[in-house]
Amino acid sequence: MSNHGGSQLKRRRICVMGYSRVGKSSLTIQFVHNNFPDSYEPTIANTFNKRFQINNNHYSLEVMDTAGQDEYSIMSSGYDGMDGYIIVYDITNRKSFEVCQVIFDKLLEMKGESSVNHVPMILVGNMKDLHPRRVISVEEGRKQATDWNCDFIESSAKNNENIREIFETVIKKIDKDLGVSHDSKGEKCSVM
Repeated sequence: MSNHGGSQLKRRRICVMGYSRVGKSSLTIQFVHNNFPDSYEPTIANTFNKRFQINNNHYSLEVMDTAGQDEYSIMSSGYDGMDGYIIVYDITNRKSFEVCQVIFDKLLEMKGESSVNHVPMILVGNMKDLHPRRVISVEEGRKQATDWNCDFIESSAKNNENIREIFETVIKKIDKDLGVSHDSKGEKCSVM
């Protein structure tokens, strides 16, 4: 399958990672099914498929919603075959933010890369709707992403805020690595 040409279907595999209960499943379900799940059931690992379009580019997406990771059980070999990564933390949970660094380090190690420039990813501060309970500032999240040389977005899966933008951003980073161009109309960069 060609990665060039606007109307051809491009396959992209995206992995959503993060500490337990940061909203990975809610974020993924909001993106794939356009709804917010009312109840929480811990995820073992789930894969969702979705057709998606950015400008003239059409995609067949496979989104892997991973089980919650801690410092000791972060990587499985299945994560290696992904095209891009979404690393999620909960803005009200300091531990979830700290675990992102462990995930980032293990991801680079697994991919055999010394730089994030070769691993399309985005850092996401989720649960923006819980702003009054925030413990991770926007500035702190943005600084972490800058240190990693990746994009940063805050989101609310509950309010469907910036969910599409998260996936668009990571897909565009994957495409940039593959040399796939996007029309300049309506393009967005890092959004808050």
